[in-house]
Amino acid sequence: MPIPDDTRIEAEKRLDRYCVEKIPEHAYGKVRLCYIVKDMAITLFEQQPHFRDKEKWMRANIARFRYSKTFRTWTLYWRDRNGKWHLYDLFPPAADFDRILKELDTDPTHIFWG
Repeated sequence: MPIPDDTRIEAEKRLDRYCVEKIPEHAYGKVRLCYIVKDMAITLFEQQPHFRDKEKWMRANIARFRYSKTFRTWTLYWRDRNGKWHLYDLFPPAADFDRILKELDTDPTHIFWG
């Protein structure tokens, strides 16, 4: 079941802006932020050129945003070193996607950005 179109489009607008603004000007072409929408979740990931083959880009997942149709809220997830996703339970589900992005950007636990 996909995210409702109007909700997905609004989240994508915010993520498009976030992905551009998060990368400093001097890093353009060296790193990029992207996302992928699948079912009821959006996964944010970072890409960097492979250290041996600069034509290939490596992907590192940063965060996952999961939408609840029932509650009309977003929840934030973090990924461990084994690739398993976990609920970021220090921040409650939010209807406002900008609040979730702000928590991700602030990253008080350094679990997303290190």
